[in-house]
Amino acid sequence: MILVIGASGILGNFTTEILQSYNFPLRLASRSIQKLENLRAGNTEIVQADLTDKNSLEKALQGVETVIACAHSLMGKGKYDSDKVDLQGHKDLIDLAKRNGVKHFIYISVHPIANKHVEFWNTKAEIENYLQQSGLKYTIIRASAFMEMHIHKLMGESILQKNKATIFGEGNLQLNTVSAKDIAKVILLLVQQKMDAELIEIGGPDNLSRKEIVNLYGEILNRQPKVKHISRGQLRFLSKVIKPFHSGLSRIMKTSAALDELDLGFDNSKIQAALPFAMKSVKEFIAEKLQESKAS
Repeated sequence: MILVIGASGILGNFTTEILQSYNFPLRLASRSIQKLENLRAGNTEIVQADLTDKNSLEKALQGVETVIACAHSLMGKGKYDSDKVDLQGHKDLIDLAKRNGVKHFIYISVHPIANKHVEFWNTKAEIENYLQQSGLKYTIIRASAFMEMHIHKLMGESILQKNKATIFGEGNLQLNTVSAKDIAKVILLLVQQKMDAELIEIGGPDNLSRKEIVNLYGEILNRQPKVKHISRGQLRFLSKVIKPFHSGLSRIMKTSAALDELDLGFDNSKIQAALPFAMKSVKEFIAEKLQESKAS
């Protein structure tokens, strides 16, 4: 039995679909089981489980051999603030997984892993260390930014619908992005035991600035999108103003300002050489989204 924590998210959905195609017995967990209805299948169980509720995690872990932890609460607030879910919730999950005899714990982390200005990365680093010290057999996947979020949701969707793009900061420095579908393929290889590693660092084949990504949309669409920038100063100011009302949104603003000052390039030649499939390029990803938009 494989337990997918965060099955309703981008990576959780893709991981579930690819494992279902190989008929693995799955248990999908989410705070809201309604979000999982589209993933119901014959060999798949759906359970309500909450990383802030140990009892629900205990029930979800019964009879489980492999845990795939791909949930996060970066935008969370109040009861579901990142500290409560991404930090303490994952520590509880690791403790309970060990107590219930889980044989393999797969944890989705980030690349790069730590920076004093990015709280979420530091939380991921703390959980990595906690998992490494737990005594569980583990695989940590350090992934660069997901194309589905950092390209499509944050920029591309608006370009396709309105020919407008918003860039947080100046958008001049390199950003590496990876398709969550490619991460799901790596998880499949781990589950099939065709790959065995304690640490996998993975990113896509392209290092492009946000400005270059917007321009690539323009080339493919044969029209130049209108670009609006929210400066780092504005992001930091908004982060402080919003914090008393929405800690998650405040965290996003603060993180976006910090990321705009970092070169987030990644050399994927090593991981690509280890994989039996070609990883998706940004151009291929944009073309795929364009076809989806035409079909809808």
